[in-house]
Amino acid sequence: MGARFLPAMRFFALSAAWGLPAMIDAGTAAKPDIQIISAAAPLQVYHNLSTEQITLMRHSKFPSARMHSPGITVAESEMKTDYQMEFRQRPGSTAFQVWTTSVTVVFDYIRMDVYISSQYGEGSCEYNQILAHEKQHVAIDERVLAQYKNRIAYALRHTRLIPTASHPLVVSSPEQGKVILSQRISGLVRPYFKRYHEAVKAQNAKIDTLANYRRVQARCNGW
Repeated sequence: MGARFLPAMRFFALSAAWGLPAMIDAGTAAKPDIQIISAAAPLQVYHNLSTEQITLMRHSKFPSARMHSPGITVAESEMKTDYQMEFRQRPGSTAFQVWTTSVTVVFDYIRMDVYISSQYGEGSCEYNQILAHEKQHVAIDERVLAQYKNRIAYALRHTRLIPTASHPLVVSSPEQGKVILSQRISGLVRPYFKRYHEAVKAQNAKIDTLANYRRVQARCNGW
């Protein structure tokens, strides 16, 4: 039993930009709208692999060659960013002022698969205990993602690195503004993805212990 987390971070920085006439007062515009969107992938349960095949799916090896894994949870997450910005040319200058109107982060699971050894019939005591254990991993994955979703939202709402209409970024061109904004948003979000991945591994490891495995097995006679 165990969890396998795939840190396949898909990080995209998308943008849309609008130019505003010079007479518009950028200082009257609102602060950027920050949205963090997540939607859990549907849980899929597979019962077609042998214990040996599932054991080979583990990232970490057991301390003994005689140990095996009758179940595993494979989770894959995704993070994407999207922002919108506006700009205007400063009167009497070749420079531009740029600011963000919205930042959206999509942070969710695109895969949440549980594998249970085909050695145990569906509905058997062993099957049910393996499934219950793996669902603990699923709950951990979803809980940690929710925690970091909130942390990312807080960081984006309180940072001074994202220019606002009242405190715009001065650049030589809108294209330069896009590059700088993408770098800043990426720089703010990426560290949280790394910490989230580390937290998921640490929390899952707490239930993947020999003592806990023995407790799970003790619930079924002769296992």
